[in-house]
Amino acid sequence: MALSSGPWQPAGLSGISWIVSSCTCLIPSPFLIQRTDGARWAGHVHAHYTRGDLLDTDHLARRIRSGPALAWMEDGLPVGWILTHEEGTMGVLEVLPSNRRRGIGQALLQAMCRRIRQDGGMPVAHVGRDNPASLGLCRRIGMREDCRVAWYLLGQPSGGPCGGPASER
Repeated sequence: MALSSGPWQPAGLSGISWIVSSCTCLIPSPFLIQRTDGARWAGHVHAHYTRGDLLDTDHLARRIRSGPALAWMEDGLPVGWILTHEEGTMGVLEVLPSNRRRGIGQALLQAMCRRIRQDGGMPVAHVGRDNPASLGLCRRIGMREDCRVAWYLLGQPSGGPCGGPASER
């Protein structure tokens, strides 16, 4: 249905049926957490990270400082983030529950992949096998499972937070 008058009709153009008006929408680039922001955001990341029991605030601050680390900022706070581990793999991807289902996690993962490639690396993610949402996200952007890895904390009793079966190929 064509609209011939009202807010959709361009001013001064009679005899033209205006079909639709649109706007351009985009996802803004994620904000890079600057190296100096490590201590500033580490507590926030730790408090909201689903697996925060595995990482302490000091560790997260070091990862943010040494980077790369990306965050999606809204109202001055990170609502989503992705970091890299010491060996260069991507991890600690989290989007606050109230901000999920908006494409933020995918945008952060894709941006980190681009950043790692720009730095000459190969994007690799460690994702918990009990995390179907993140595994699905990785698959949606074209990643595939390569191998299974188990992490161990020496001195921790069997069945502790990092215990489990040996790595599988």
